[in-house]
Amino acid sequence: MTITNWWSDALGNFKSSEYIDLTKFEGMRFAVDLSIFMNKFLFSDIDKLATTSNPAYPAPDLLQNIMNIHANLSRYITLVYVFDGMAPPHKKGTKEKRLELRRKNGKDWLTQHNRAKENKTISEEELKAATASRMSMSHPTAIDHAAIRKWMVENDIEHYGSIYEADQQLIQLEKDGIVDGIISEDGDEFALGAKRLLCKMSRKSNGDYQFKLFERERLLSVSNPYQSKLCKYPDLIADAALFLGNDYNLRVEGNGATTVLHGSLPYLPPGASQEEKSNRKRLDDSILDKLAAAPNKEEWINNFGKNGKKPLSPSESEAYWSAKRYMLHAPVLQYDKVTEEVRIVPLNETPADVEDLGEYLGLNDLTTVQNNKSLLSDIYHCKVIPIERKPLHFYEERLRSAIFGELDFTKDPISIQPSLCLVNYLRARSMDARMGDSRDNIEKVVINCLRVEKAQSARPLQPIAGVYNGFKAIAPRQAGNEFDQWNADCSTPVSKLECVTDDVIDGHLGKVRCSRPSIRRRMSNLVPGGHYHLASIKCRNVSARNDGRECILVCCECLSSKSNTMHTVYAVFEDREGGKYILDASSCSCKKGEYFCSHSIGFLCMIRLIQEHSLSKVKQFYRPSPKLVQGNLMLIENALVGDKFKQQNAQRKRQRRN
Repeated sequence: MTITNWWSDALGNFKSSEYIDLTKFEGMRFAVDLSIFMNKFLFSDIDKLATTSNPAYPAPDLLQNIMNIHANLSRYITLVYVFDGMAPPHKKGTKEKRLELRRKNGKDWLTQHNRAKENKTISEEELKAATASRMSMSHPTAIDHAAIRKWMVENDIEHYGSIYEADQQLIQLEKDGIVDGIISEDGDEFALGAKRLLCKMSRKSNGDYQFKLFERERLLSVSNPYQSKLCKYPDLIADAALFLGNDYNLRVEGNGATTVLHGSLPYLPPGASQEEKSNRKRLDDSILDKLAAAPNKEEWINNFGKNGKKPLSPSESEAYWSAKRYMLHAPVLQYDKVTEEVRIVPLNETPADVEDLGEYLGLNDLTTVQNNKSLLSDIYHCKVIPIERKPLHFYEERLRSAIFGELDFTKDPISIQPSLCLVNYLRARSMDARMGDSRDNIEKVVINCLRVEKAQSARPLQPIAGVYNGFKAIAPRQAGNEFDQWNADCSTPVSKLECVTDDVIDGHLGKVRCSRPSIRRRMSNLVPGGHYHLASIKCRNVSARNDGRECILVCCECLSSKSNTMHTVYAVFEDREGGKYILDASSCSCKKGEYFCSHSIGFLCMIRLIQEHSLSKVKQFYRPSPKLVQGNLMLIENALVGDKFKQQNAQRKRQRRN
């Protein structure tokens, strides 16, 4: 559930509070809203295509990202995951809104999809735009839930299911004492009653995560440390969330943050001084102020719930009270240790005259589910996937299948299928297709496979994940010089940059990471071992996408110290005298390339050598690793291609043998 203006206005200045290391909570147990992680870490191209495919496939990078963050956080705290259940009918408006947004984002895909169904020709540019449009429609699917749940079972990770959304189930786990707090990016957990909340997760330069700590007792204390209006009216927190608008009750026109929370500014006559304007204090005339003073709150909301002045329409009133009942009394699952049974209980106690919770909340299926003790146990213990309530064996075949091993060409014709999907469809049949192959050839081979009904191979080839994009955080820039295009002579721009010393690297590496010698050991193997391919060094003008800063990008290929995999390092510096290294914009095509990996650190050491001597001298005396000139199979930027000497035939023969 998302509440409009909740972080920015309702919780006062909480966003400006300091981040806290997880070491402060060592040994504690935290419930995690899994859907938050799933939406946050679904961003790679192959994941977006997997979740929008017919049929859908597990997003491989998403699962790996979840595994990585679990390994990172669980060093200090115990994580207890909660899976989303089915969406309640109260979210109908939000679901329709999100569906409409996906359709809007996917307009190009839907347009070209209809043309493909009519057997019209799709150009390369149209296919590229349609693929990007399709990826913008992506979201985690039930098969992703199944893949993550399977990993949790195999690794004995504690997890639970929800009958509806995970938000309320997280609160119930905290109430039952199963966890000490909650990890979520949604501030609505506070509106629902959370006592301790870790939120606003960010990653430090050393790779560790940090959070902001929200504690209910502190926010509602007499000192009101966050200067929140909610501290003044703790009994109206749920009403504030409903007036501002959330997933259960869309915002009524005119009910903005000023009207609901802050109140208006007093009138000043024309010609008032700047000091008078800045010293004005808001009046106590917000909706919350007026509602708190009303003797009959239900009557006031119906008569003045729109802008604090106008009555709610019958439909708006019905939506408001239905949403409030659900927020306060949503059904959650509770495990009885004595009887070992799972039962449905309301999140908070219902009024005395309520006999049927399902009827009171407008949940028609609740009575049926409530009487099915076996199903409740299966949902709570995730023996079925809660979001669809289907047994695990329903997903087993797709979990075992090679990604894009089966594609429904009746729903998505071949001509509109992204090349990455078709290539992996062929590789699942042990056919050595590559992203570099022509589109016409790929389509012809797929058609031949369909004609002869070629089945998936028992030993499929390694899937191709696509080409790594090092320009996610940067964009090409024109400055009217020789570096507006790729330039192999990087000596001039590199010489004016900040001198890359150990102190500079340590500043980004962080004390905690520095205390672990493994990353420095790998880096020390890369630089003296000749793993950097200096002939591949090139640079060009770029700009940072987040703030538009003028930057210079320096790229170089690096051979992995563990395998014959060639990575590309993207080092971004400010384009000025003494320009600093920009960690957030820099990356590497390896799996850990976004987190200041050993390849990136080693390349900074190479840049230091170029600064001290010159690129030509470093090339003259730097001895490359023999592996750089051997005909070994290499995974270059996540795509299987030939090595520097194009020995493709030998590679393909060995790949078939393997």
